[in-house]
Amino acid sequence: MLKNISVYEFIFYVLLMAIPVVDCITGYLLLSNSNIGSTIGQFLRIVTIIFLFLSTFNRQRLDNFLFISLFCFCLFLIPVFNYFRTGSVQGYIDETIYTTKLILPILMILGIYNARKDKKISSNFIDNIFSFYIIFVPLSLIIPKILGIGYVTYENFDVGYKGFYYAGNELNILLLSISVLSFQKMTEKFTVYNAITALICLGSLFLVGTKTSFLVIIFLIIYNLIKKRDLKNKFKVILVVVLVLCISYFLVNTIFKDQIEKLLLKNQYYYETLSGSNDSITNFIFSNRNARIGINFEKNYIENSNEGLFFKIFFGVGHYQQFKSTSLNSIIEMDFFDTLLWYGLFAALAIFTFYTYVLYIGIIRKKNKEYLLCYLLIYLFSLMAGHVWYSALAGSVFGMIGSKVLE
Repeated sequence: MLKNISVYEFIFYVLLMAIPVVDCITGYLLLSNSNIGSTIGQFLRIVTIIFLFLSTFNRQRLDNFLFISLFCFCLFLIPVFNYFRTGSVQGYIDETIYTTKLILPILMILGIYNARKDKKISSNFIDNIFSFYIIFVPLSLIIPKILGIGYVTYENFDVGYKGFYYAGNELNILLLSISVLSFQKMTEKFTVYNAITALICLGSLFLVGTKTSFLVIIFLIIYNLIKKRDLKNKFKVILVVVLVLCISYFLVNTIFKDQIEKLLLKNQYYYETLSGSNDSITNFIFSNRNARIGINFEKNYIENSNEGLFFKIFFGVGHYQQFKSTSLNSIIEMDFFDTLLWYGLFAALAIFTFYTYVLYIGIIRKKNKEYLLCYLLIYLFSLMAGHVWYSALAGSVFGMIGSKVLE
């Protein structure tokens, strides 16, 4: 896989393959009450951003590079404005870190796309990265699970498992992507290896134990049954589904019986807790995120009206200021609305338009359909459940897939 490649491409491979590895190390160190893991992750992110930023440079496309540079410069100015507004050094540091997370997937899309266009990396670069993820990520969950260490997804209910990955939603995005890619690969070319990797990826997604993970598994089965037009391919999918159901039935009634019962109780509890309004089903689907939109904007725009409303609308209130002032002490967890609140209307619309444009190009070109499907699912996930635009792990995966969609 890594034969006859340039030093540039080798560095690129190392940086991108290291992302889930470093995330695991960070989670393990946090589990050991050590903060050095966060420092390692931030260092990797900064190095990756610099490398990606330089990858966008091309003398023949200098205007594009200048536009990207100007956009990034403007985003980094917002924490500076907020510092002069609040006088908080901690706030400035916090918001600068969040800005690096925000630009990472954008630079990931543009950097990889430009590097491939300039023939600095091979055409199957992203395929190779995800081939590594398909092996590493499930093993990084299964091995700690066997050893009896790692994080529980929902501690209050003692249900779900996420290994050393600290953030369950971000892990969901990664598992969603490798599950879609491995499942599609299996249905297109049925081999023992492809079947095993697909089943392990789907099993790992099941292990996390979230609503999203179960919905993705169901969606993949239905999608492939609809997509396969000829009877032979439909039979293969049905055969795989029957195999998965048989294995699942055995696992559910033995190893995962307690987990399934706890997961059902957890979802029943949340549904009953959120059923106090007419929008109970909506609240359940969005995990009450939709209810936080109005509260956050009212708290920061209307109640805290001692500062200019115009500035807040167009340039935001900042992540640190919002987190500090909101009674929920929580982000909205819907990426567009969080960005609208933290960075203002200009930044939110610009970033949303960019990601939508990538989706539009992918639909028009109709290439790399499995990556387009991944991109669409993550795109919707970012709007409905968040944890993509501001996640080093999920954002990187989103960016890599987006660069493939642009081919």
